[in-house]
Amino acid sequence: MRIPRPSKKVYWVLGIALLLLLISFILCLPDPLFRTPLSPVLFSRDGNLLDAKIARDAQWRFPAITDTIPFRYKVALLAFEDHRFYSHGGVDFRALGRAMLQNLKATKIVSGASTLSMQTIRASRQGRPRTFSEKGIEMVLTLRMELRYSKSEILRMYANHAPFGGNIVGLEAASWRYFGRSPGQLSWAEAALLAVLPNNPAMLHLKRKRNLLLEKRNRLLHRLWVEGQIDSTQYGLARAEPLPGTPLPYPHHAAHLLNSLFATGRGPVLRTTLDANIQEKVTIVSGEEAKILKLQGVANLAVIVVENSTMAVRAYLGNTPEANGQAQVQGSFVDLIRSERSTGSILKPMLYASMLQAGEVLPNTLVADVPVSFGGYMPQNYDRSYRGAVAAKIALAQSLNVPATGMLRDYGVDRFYGQLQNLGMTTLHRKAEDYGLSLILGGGEGSLWEISSMYASMARAATRYTQGNSGCASPLFVLSPDSAGSLAERTGCKPYVFSPVVSWLTMSALREVNRPEAQAYWSNFSSSQVISWKTGTSFGHRDAWAVGATPQYTVGVWVGNADGEGRPEIIGRSAAAPVMFRVFAQLPQQHWFYKPILGWQQIQICPISGFPASPDCPKSDSVDVPAGPLQLEPCPFHRKIFTDATGKWRVHATCSKTLVPKSVFLLPSDQQFYFHSFINDATVTPPWHPTCAMGTSDQDAPLVVYPAANAQIYLPIDLDSKQNPCIFQATHRRDQEELFWHLDGKYLGKTTKPHTMKVLADSGAHRLTVVDEEGNQTLRKFVFLRKAL
Repeated sequence: MRIPRPSKKVYWVLGIALLLLLISFILCLPDPLFRTPLSPVLFSRDGNLLDAKIARDAQWRFPAITDTIPFRYKVALLAFEDHRFYSHGGVDFRALGRAMLQNLKATKIVSGASTLSMQTIRASRQGRPRTFSEKGIEMVLTLRMELRYSKSEILRMYANHAPFGGNIVGLEAASWRYFGRSPGQLSWAEAALLAVLPNNPAMLHLKRKRNLLLEKRNRLLHRLWVEGQIDSTQYGLARAEPLPGTPLPYPHHAAHLLNSLFATGRGPVLRTTLDANIQEKVTIVSGEEAKILKLQGVANLAVIVVENSTMAVRAYLGNTPEANGQAQVQGSFVDLIRSERSTGSILKPMLYASMLQAGEVLPNTLVADVPVSFGGYMPQNYDRSYRGAVAAKIALAQSLNVPATGMLRDYGVDRFYGQLQNLGMTTLHRKAEDYGLSLILGGGEGSLWEISSMYASMARAATRYTQGNSGCASPLFVLSPDSAGSLAERTGCKPYVFSPVVSWLTMSALREVNRPEAQAYWSNFSSSQVISWKTGTSFGHRDAWAVGATPQYTVGVWVGNADGEGRPEIIGRSAAAPVMFRVFAQLPQQHWFYKPILGWQQIQICPISGFPASPDCPKSDSVDVPAGPLQLEPCPFHRKIFTDATGKWRVHATCSKTLVPKSVFLLPSDQQFYFHSFINDATVTPPWHPTCAMGTSDQDAPLVVYPAANAQIYLPIDLDSKQNPCIFQATHRRDQEELFWHLDGKYLGKTTKPHTMKVLADSGAHRLTVVDEEGNQTLRKFVFLRKAL
């Protein structure tokens, strides 16, 4: 009987069916195979894990760190799970047949035939039931996977997604969890343990089945020895290794940096320039200091450590370290290194260096330190006292507000504003005139990131010994070995803002800052480290800063409350500085900055005023100053007068035949009033001889120290709501002179040194007149304001 040939329609149907099956086979494999969320992980420059964050599905699933599987783990895994991995096509049909015969003979499942490839597919299909139909689907997907991926890629996918007990997924997460190191550093015993663990991850338990797990590991080690993968010595040492004890907690030394980097879209593998040893020490020290600050109502602190030569960040603590078992402090999730806070006095060294660079001040140049009003703005020193006149470097070391404000007025707010931008400060969001002179005292806001960068750039410049500002001075730090993962990437090569000489002189001034009480006698110990440093305290005691530098490192510290709550204890010197010094104590010690060889010029200066010497200066000193044109006039405080033969009386040609020239040091009267540190015989001007008519220049008239011209003054009110008088001050060049006080034409009384007068009057405009014995007088207009009771 002849069998009829199939019609063409049947062939078409079969062809289309085969084509559909082929297309289905080609498209059946998901791409990518795994869509599970990963844990962001942050590593130090030498590959140590510093921090990790659990994945969104509450699993510790680390991403693939390298493209290769560690040799020991690979050998152990293939020997235990799939020794024919490289010879089969994903499904080992020989092993499948053997397993079926064994299971039929035993009438139960005693052997499996899943290859590593099949286990990889099973891991990608999480939550699927273990049925025969599911097994068939897995086999089809496995065959398709083998056609798409190489054996090495399949092996990596298995290692990255295998279960290792609890919520630990993947070789990388397991290695750090159980052994505290990367998979590439595992011993043979550790590699063998992780090879057998996914076969039954629940076996790794502190109290149950540990003997079974140990036997399983040792059987695998024996197989490796028999197969020649390890020698007898390695085998003996591996068998002697105990199983790991309590799983290790993942380190949490840089949580805020991890969050900041990951939030920018980088990761999940974040490689940084952090030094694991320094980061851990900073975390420990900061945690101890945070406990002390917490007792004072101060909740937050931040620390950054920079290696100046490379501008690489070696430690980054964005906020108060988390204490195990302790509740989160308020604002603990904020990265305060990147937050914008009031700068206090921390920018004063930048103004000092800018004026040095411009030739508008020298280290010993006297600057005024007297009560002053700048258009109604009246800065005050922290200690509420005045020195009359003080050397610029001392004003910086003592962080005096009045001299700094006067220096900014002379330099110009616009110029300084631009200079800060050149230094890399991006947090000045308003115009220069909006900040005004308060910019130098905390009127602006800055971040610890950028402020520490400015100090580090200056310290880096101070280690250079060539003239000029050429060279590469990045205004921002590097947080990653390559630019692809850095939080702040370098944008080309920018010149140094300050020359080596100016930077060295600024660092020299900052080394004289008085240390906190615990560090008061540091210079008596040879082991003490010389540090150039500066503090800052914002208005209202909301922000405390301390930034210090050595040739090798810059350390920046911020202390305060993240929510902006002010506390009396939030002071740079007492709150932030102790943290900074403790961090420096953890760093390698190094010599202080060497003096630059080039970039100097020698000039003659007046040793008292610090200005270039004038012909009237009685003596001068040769000093090295930054090379370049000077914008300073010759010493304005020394001038020649004439005395009689005894030198005790001041005379002139109309009243004395003997005129002996004498050089005297004459500060303006308001400065002389406060100028205690320079009071000596050489600075006292002799009084006029009784037979001589005294001149009537402005310098001979009384000087009203307070109130300032056109000042608006609130009358003080005591606790009983009673109006109290204001205390006005005046001075005169002649110490023994009597002064006579008048208010609105009404006589108030007379005074001798010190010249202070209590004044109480109604609110409104008033005229104060102060007259000396010779009739010289000074008029001062002011307004009394009365606060509502």
